[in-house]
Amino acid sequence: MEGAGWATILAILQVPDLDKDKFIVEALTQGCYLLLYAYILQQLPMSRDINDELESVGHLVFWTTKAKPKLVTVQQFKFLFSVIIDKFILNFL
Repeated sequence: MEGAGWATILAILQVPDLDKDKFIVEALTQGCYLLLYAYILQQLPMSRDINDELESVGHLVFWTTKAKPKLVTVQQFKFLFSVIIDKFILNFL
């Protein structure tokens, strides 16, 4: 799922000095779904075990329930949702 372009983005992505939860809420509020997608792609490789991955998937599911994508951000939202499908459904079935 991660292409060459995403590798570059993930290497330089830094969460601002905001609290992580405030960062997530602001990204959701602003409809920055590609930012959330990049953030979760950056976090998943740091998972130590299956429980960490499940926690990340739980965050993704929560985010998708709180998201209110507009027509212009629907494609970005699909990227975010694809992580749920890839990590949860394909890896655990």
